[in-house]
Amino acid sequence: MKSYDSESAELLSAAMCGDMQARVMYIQQELLQSDGFLSGIAMSWLTDMANNDDPFA
Repeated sequence: MKSYDSESAELLSAAMCGDMQARVMYIQQELLQSDGFLSGIAMSWLTDMANNDDPFA
């Protein structure tokens, strides 16, 4: 299980509430900290962004 600091927890909380900037930041953070592997929720967000033609995706 991953351990999260309070900043990561706040970022995840904002992302879960629909803050798109927080989602992008969370995905970036997860990619950097996990050698390119995303959790299920981060992968879901990234897939949704790609389906909506988001340039970040």
